[in-house]
Amino acid sequence: MKTETHKASESINPIKYLITLSLLVMANPAFADLAGGISKATGIATQVKNGLLAIFGIVAVIYLLIKAVECWSGRAEWKELGLAVLYVAMAGGAAAVANWAWTAFL
Repeated sequence: MKTETHKASESINPIKYLITLSLLVMANPAFADLAGGISKATGIATQVKNGLLAIFGIVAVIYLLIKAVECWSGRAEWKELGLAVLYVAMAGGAAAVANWAWTAFL
């Protein structure tokens, strides 16, 4: 059985070189965008967090108003409104714990 030996020049794979070249060309703009890095990302994440908390707060108030109107009109019992308030309080508590964890670990 014949064993073949390859020289370094014979095993050149043009795809690897094209990928390497394209990564080197793309690296400069990618690193230039990181100016401001973590502070910029933290600022954007804080804005997103505040926006989501505002949206969920509005949804919770609308949910409680709907439950209150249902109870007032007799379509639901008052204990259902109490449970709805409990659920919203638990969801708000989870958001408060998440907010605390966000500030504690960053």
